[in-house]
Amino acid sequence: AYQRWHHVACHNLPFCIFASGVLAAIGQKSFARRAAIFVLYAGLFHLHLLMDYFGSGQGWPIVYLWPFSDFRFVNWQAWELSSWQNTVAAGALLAITVAIAIVRKRTPLELLMPSLDTKLTRGRDIPQRS
Repeated sequence: AYQRWHHVACHNLPFCIFASGVLAAIGQKSFARRAAIFVLYAGLFHLHLLMDYFGSGQGWPIVYLWPFSDFRFVNWQAWELSSWQNTVAAGALLAITVAIAIVRKRTPLELLMPSLDTKLTRGRDIPQRS
């Protein structure tokens, strides 16, 4: 099922709108912040699609307008998921994340695990629970 449906059901514009909307709604209180976060999540979703187009392996489709259209974007020259290109891209993105954590004192953990984010970026101990 994963091989057949993952790129069809979860790599399209309707899923992007749904996922970005849910994530923006649960993460922010004000409408303006929700709208900005929605745009950010939608941009990240499309970056994911672009990276999948080039680096998920040959023949993996992006059915962008599914379920309204079956038109598929397929890159027959895409590199394999375990290729050196994907390893370099992952390493570069990890290095950027670490650089942001050092310079801006922020990590992707700040919304999910704020105490761990604080410990990693500011060197403070996590309060112990009783």
